[in-house]
Amino acid sequence: MIRRPPRSTLIPYTTLFRSTDQRVLIESEVFPMARFTLPRDLYHGKGALEALKSFTGKKAMICVGGGSMKRFGFLDRAVGYLKEAGMEVELFEGIEPDPSVETVMRGAEAMLKFEPDWIIAMGGGSPIDAAKAMWIKYEYPEITFEEMCKVFGIPPLRRKAHFCAISSTSGTATEVTAFSIITERSEEHTSALQSPVQLVCSLLLEKKKGGGGGGGG
Repeated sequence: MIRRPPRSTLIPYTTLFRSTDQRVLIESEVFPMARFTLPRDLYHGKGALEALKSFTGKKAMICVGGGSMKRFGFLDRAVGYLKEAGMEVELFEGIEPDPSVETVMRGAEAMLKFEPDWIIAMGGGSPIDAAKAMWIKYEYPEITFEEMCKVFGIPPLRRKAHFCAISSTSGTATEVTAFSIITERSEEHTSALQSPVQLVCSLLLEKKKGGGGGGGG
C-alpha cells in the first residue's frame, strides 16, 4: 500500500521558492531543455504502402536486406507504386544484419552514380540503419566515417534526397529515432551515428495479411 504523507507535510509547489526568479533558476537545473523529434509523415494501416504513389521525384533507390520483403511481395509493390509516381527505380539489395562500414560505402557509391531524390529503406533495423548512413555519405561524399560518428556532428540533410522507411519490425525503432548503428568489422565494434538530421521524412507501416509485420529483411 502506498502511504500518503500527512496533509500538514504537503507543501504547495509555489511556496518552495522565495521569488519567481529563484523558481525559474531551479526549474532550469532540474528540468533542462529537451528535444523530441519524430518523422514528418507517418502512414499506417491497410494500404499505407500506396502512399508511395504520391511521392514526387525523378529517381528512387530502394535499400533492402536478405529477401523477406521480396518473398512477401512488398518489394515488388513498392517498385510498382514508385513507377506509378513517375520515378525510375534502382535496388540496392543484400544488406546484411549489423551492416558494416563497407556496405555503407558501397551503397553510397551506388547512390552517387544513380543520383536518387528518394531513398527508400525496407525491412528491419539493419537495412534502415545502413540506408540512413548511406544517405549522409551520398549528400556529403567527402565526409569520413569518423566525422559521421561525432555526436550531433552530421550536417543538414535533404539537400539531394528525402528518406522513407518502410519498417517490417518493431525492434530497435531506428525508423523513428535519430540513431543508426554501423559495424566496423576491422575494429570488431559498432558505432552509433547520432543526429536528429537522420530522422526519416516519411514512415510507412502496413499490416501484413494474417498478422504481424513483413519480416526482418
